[in-house]
Amino acid sequence: MKRLLILSTFYSGGGAALMARSTLEAVRARGIEARMLVSGPLPDDAPPYVRRVSGAKWTVLRYLEKLQTLVSLRGRRENLFRFSTASKGLSEVLRDPWFEWADTVHLHWVQQSLLSLSDLGKILERKDKKILWTLHDLWPLTGGCHSPYTLGAEGETVLCGRFRERCGRCPVLRKVPQDPFDLSSRLFREKMSWAVENVTFLAISRKMEAAIKQSPIGSKGKTIFLPNFFDPSLFFVQKDTPRERRILFVAARPDDPVKGLDLAKEALRKASARHPGFKDEFRFSLVGTPKDETILSDWPLPLERIPRPSRAELANLYRTSTLTLSSSRMETFGMTLLESLASGTPVVSFSIDKPSTFLREGTNGSFAPPFDTGALAECILRVCHPEVPFDPETVARTVEAFREDTVMERFILL
Repeated sequence: MKRLLILSTFYSGGGAALMARSTLEAVRARGIEARMLVSGPLPDDAPPYVRRVSGAKWTVLRYLEKLQTLVSLRGRRENLFRFSTASKGLSEVLRDPWFEWADTVHLHWVQQSLLSLSDLGKILERKDKKILWTLHDLWPLTGGCHSPYTLGAEGETVLCGRFRERCGRCPVLRKVPQDPFDLSSRLFREKMSWAVENVTFLAISRKMEAAIKQSPIGSKGKTIFLPNFFDPSLFFVQKDTPRERRILFVAARPDDPVKGLDLAKEALRKASARHPGFKDEFRFSLVGTPKDETILSDWPLPLERIPRPSRAELANLYRTSTLTLSSSRMETFGMTLLESLASGTPVVSFSIDKPSTFLREGTNGSFAPPFDTGALAECILRVCHPEVPFDPETVARTVEAFREDTVMERFILL
């Protein structure tokens, strides 16, 4: 790897964009030439080795693709960001001088009209370049959905395994009667034509690694487990830092159903009922910007809103909180939990699919059976009122394998 080009729809605004940007900077810090092409907006202070491709055209294509997807979903807007057709894309990327310059192309999250299915097929055919693809969700392996889950009657997550069977009868499309040759089946067949044997998939969790190997698409390529990493210059234990009586919740889109903010609300209500004075003792700090504000009405604890903190400000929020709460119904990695632990702050979550190597009951947090809000309430109370206080340095040591230098040492050898 001498000249690396990273492709990502967005430069900022979510976990996938963050890891694409973090990888770019970490690689450059180690003396490797690296550049990045995006289609989404760039801040005014973006570095010269990051460039936006056809912003005006992308805006139009993105709108047209969303409209087409909405028609396929029969107007169900709640699923609009759960399914991508990749019918539109910026073919200019393949003709860009930076693309030809690179000997290694690293794909991150490239949906929402950065690259179409056809564009991706052409990239994967390039045997003169090393192709790496970090999977932040399962979209490359499915017939269009990003996270193959549905919500059951009791609020539980029901995983859909149809991507292992070439899709069709897609529960996100929900056509009745379900069609075995629906849009998801057609998109899956197109992905099956990709030259995946030229790709090295980078799985950010063991669960993701297993899904890739079980997929008719992913199994044609090579798969390596390479987790997300944290920056130890930002997320670290600062001795004698005073803790605030704060329960921290971090998500770019907190009202996305997969983040389970409704479950957090119910768990906090039960914790307040079980422990007199809890709601007067603690506050709930929400980092992120929900599109639907109604979920925040009648919140059981005093509510603090922190829409867009800087990375340094977020690290300090972790460091000074009592705990970080996740009530996600599904996570591909759990980056907020990793950052919290690196900062020495315990976490509480459901024991869903996750890199369990850094989540340990009683050592760095407490974990409830999915999706038992009563048990989650008990976990919150257990961490808020521990009989033996958590030691921040012990908490932080459980994530040493996910330090930037450890992970990047493996990455640059790919």
